[in-house]
Amino acid sequence: HMQAKEVKAEGSAPQEVLAPSPTLYVNNLNGKIKKEELKKSLHTIFSPFGAILDIVAMKTPKMRGQAFVVFRDIASSTRALQRLQGTVFIEKPLRITYAKGKSYASLRAEGQDVPMREKRRPEAGVERQQTKRGREELPPLPEPPRAPAVPDMPMPLMPPGVGEPCNILYLQNLPSERTEAMLQVLFQKIPGLKEVRLVPGKTDIGFVEFDNTLHAGVALSSFQGFLIKPGCPLTISFSSGH
Repeated sequence: HMQAKEVKAEGSAPQEVLAPSPTLYVNNLNGKIKKEELKKSLHTIFSPFGAILDIVAMKTPKMRGQAFVVFRDIASSTRALQRLQGTVFIEKPLRITYAKGKSYASLRAEGQDVPMREKRRPEAGVERQQTKRGREELPPLPEPPRAPAVPDMPMPLMPPGVGEPCNILYLQNLPSERTEAMLQVLFQKIPGLKEVRLVPGKTDIGFVEFDNTLHAGVALSSFQGFLIKPGCPLTISFSSGH
């Protein structure tokens, strides 16, 4: 036991504690993904936690593998940070912290006047604020209470062709290296997850069971088209027809 503790102490560098912010700084992203595809996939996994004002991802060498996700409020960004930290996203674990400065999307949402030049290039604004404005402008805020990942909500509007809603989802187009643990990590963001089942001898399909139809519907709308790995968008339907 002593040995394990020593190893852990060496491996965990002290992290700078930042004041909570509606904007999250996300890094360790897969640099091979196209910018628009990356933004869409980030929106898919972050949107269950609250309203997103903006997602900024750049392909410049300095900003490769990094993005900013701007939520409307701190409660949403905090839920997302707590639930998604370390989740494997397109083959790499997410590293998430609060951003140091407010993004222009946040300032605009608060009704502050933002120069037109900055409006056209929100990413430059975020990067500049990240490096120059520092933390002193954000007074420390009390940690919001831990809220469920998905508040009580009506059944999301389902796209055509996903079958009659029920509490079990049918997954297709899974990558061959998928594991039950990998799918468990992904789907446990939604409340009510009961079981993940892979089909022996069939590498590309699986089932995910929830405690009720509502939670299954939220999971379907949240993760439809999710890229578990590049070129493998997840196809989800209700299992009623399978």
